[in-house]
Amino acid sequence: EIIADIAGCTRRTLYRHFPDKDALVTAIFEWQALIPDFDQIRGRMKGRSFEQKLYYFLLFGVRLIRSNKFMMEMMYGSGAYWFHRQMLDPDSVLFTTFVDINLLFWQPMIAEARDAGKIDPEVSDEKLMHWYSSIYYMMIIRLKNSTKDNDFILRKFVIPSMVYGYRKSNKN
Repeated sequence: EIIADIAGCTRRTLYRHFPDKDALVTAIFEWQALIPDFDQIRGRMKGRSFEQKLYYFLLFGVRLIRSNKFMMEMMYGSGAYWFHRQMLDPDSVLFTTFVDINLLFWQPMIAEARDAGKIDPEVSDEKLMHWYSSIYYMMIIRLKNSTKDNDFILRKFVIPSMVYGYRKSNKN
């Protein structure tokens, strides 16, 4: 009812456009999660390595979503249990949409990284974005993680798992 009130329509009208709750919440999530100008953000990353792009965009994306009150309400409000179950189910419409949004953003950079031999050829773009989306979501919902925690997770686990040969070239 709240969504219908905000939209200025009846529940019946709302469900005429969306067959069920999953479709409705997914559409709202997609509307909120799509960054209006992917090209502008990609432009800011020009000249950075693929590893740096992964690192900086994950941190930027976490801050962006955490600053969006509507998105945080979806994740922590009354529907949080449903939302988390959907985001942890790789076959759900919501998680699939999240992967598709990330793939839309990352596709040109993944292609460039593949050409440079930075991504294991046995890992498909879709599988890479499944991992990326899962990690991205985990970083968003772990509110108590500090910047130092996120830095450690990214540098020691995420980037090495996504970038072919990263550990060999970046021994710490």
